[in-house]
Amino acid sequence: MPKPANNLLGSTVTPANVMQIPGLNTLGVSMARVDFGPGGLNPPHTHPRATEILFVLYGELDVGFITTANVLVSMTIKQGDIFTFPKGLVHFQINNGNGPAAAIAAFDSQNPGVQAIAATLFAAMPPISDSVLSKALQISNQEVDAIKSKFAGYPFYQALICLTFEKQITFLIHLPAMDATAGKLSVVVIMVLVIATISNFVSADPDMLQDVCVADLNNVVKMNGFACKANFSASDFFFAGLAMPKPANNMLGSTVTPANVMQIPGLNTLSVSMARVDFGPGGLNPPHTHPRATEILFVLYGELDVGFITTANVLVSMTIKQGDIFTFPKGLVHFQINNGNGPAAAIAAFDSQNPGVQAIAGTLFAAMPPVSDSVLSKAFQISNQEVDAIKSKFAGYP
Repeated sequence: MPKPANNLLGSTVTPANVMQIPGLNTLGVSMARVDFGPGGLNPPHTHPRATEILFVLYGELDVGFITTANVLVSMTIKQGDIFTFPKGLVHFQINNGNGPAAAIAAFDSQNPGVQAIAATLFAAMPPISDSVLSKALQISNQEVDAIKSKFAGYPFYQALICLTFEKQITFLIHLPAMDATAGKLSVVVIMVLVIATISNFVSADPDMLQDVCVADLNNVVKMNGFACKANFSASDFFFAGLAMPKPANNMLGSTVTPANVMQIPGLNTLSVSMARVDFGPGGLNPPHTHPRATEILFVLYGELDVGFITTANVLVSMTIKQGDIFTFPKGLVHFQINNGNGPAAAIAAFDSQNPGVQAIAGTLFAAMPPVSDSVLSKAFQISNQEVDAIKSKFAGYP
């Protein structure tokens, strides 16, 4: 039966995952029903562990997802139609009609998880610092606080927060104070528990079937990965681009230099890649996701405040320094910021030859064609004028 959609988003999601149907455990599938009032929005969000396929029960929906190339793929679907949202990519649905609408979503996971972008950024507990959000969205601290106030005490998308590891995290973040050595150990324990749980039934890139398959980047055949070159040399497995710092004189104060299959063709089918991140003082690698990879980060020099947000909207964060390692689980929103007075740099490794990246602010406010103001204003609870002001900061992005 339909559920009432009388909330500020005008939509209600009713999950049918392993938390509601225990028999789904190990079966790799789940569903949800989404009910929309007129103008109702299922706001921009991701499912870090699942692809979604949506069937319209009745009404009409404008739907879309944004690729890691910042291209908005969207259309209008009606009763009986199906639309698919690839795993880990930001997507949304909105009912621009005058009557109600409803849809059934299916997922290739018993527990797909969800990160509603606005709530993830502005309602995480403990809160993400204003300095991270103001620089990421290019707005003032006062504007950040104003948006946060809209989400204060708000049980955002509570129906979707059904995690098998929620109690583990709640227990661990309430551990009593301890010395620095024990604190580091507890962080390792937290990371192992979180990663072990969300990695269940999730694999990295497909296994290789031969010694090497050096990518032929010029081959016109499209496939999952790249066709193999007939001949290769040692240079196909080599890249010197991470050796030296890159200037970070941009609005974020950071520069990312990738070392994936596009730079190292020999990585094709090998399920691994790297990147270097250089930070100026105050530099931010803004909130973003990697839809196809877990990230493990090693600090070359300097000091970084890092964190990720779980699908239960818990911010897991700490300060790391030269020689330290921190891990960001696959598909979850995460960030790094250099709050020090000098430069910093880190090396990131990924369990994918092409992890992809969706920088949240750029994804929502600089997609082409643009995400409509009606979607963003309702999602972030701000005016169309405020949406346009943020979009103007990202003109010509990246």
